Amino acid sequence: MAQTGNEIVSKSTEVNTPRIILGAGRHFPIDKKMNLLVEANLDMTTDGKRYGNLVNAGPLSIDPRLGLELGYNNLFYLRGGLGNFQRVLNDNDSTNTQKRTLFQPTLGVGVKLKSLTIDYSFSSLNLQGSPLYSHFVSLKLALNKKGSTFGIANTDVDDRAKEINKNLNNKK
Repeated sequence: MAQTGNEIVSKSTEVNTPRIILGAGRHFPIDKKMNLLVEANLDMTTDGKRYGNLVNAGPLSIDPRLGLELGYNNLFYLRGGLGNFQRVLNDNDSTNTQKRTLFQPTLGVGVKLKSLTIDYSFSSLNLQGSPLYSHFVSLKLALNKKGSTFGIANTDVDDRAKEINKNLNNKK
């Protein structure tokens, strides 16, 4: 640490202020096998004004996020999103008074095979100036099986609700 001039703190207290995430989404059926999910979130932090956020109001900073998911047969998913919107100084402005808006695009695909979900996503971590690309892979295994007493999900009720909704949609 002597080389960098950084100090190692031996005793300190970390305070985490609340984060509020408000979101809305809606499914749009395209046909019997395809649907589109549109989603918007407002990620609000309460630790004071953050440099570059689109909305800074006193102790509250707001970062909007937008996303789309195209699903096929509840099996394959194609996703895209925009987030990490920031107002930064324009590099082409020699007076350092003009700002421009940057954002972080993301793309992804997913496959859901019974109780196993595999997701892959691709994102640029350094916004758009000189992007640094990252790949993310995640696996999710659902342990709640139909008729199981483990967990809080009641899949029998969920399956019955899906069946009722399907019958209502077929009558239209």
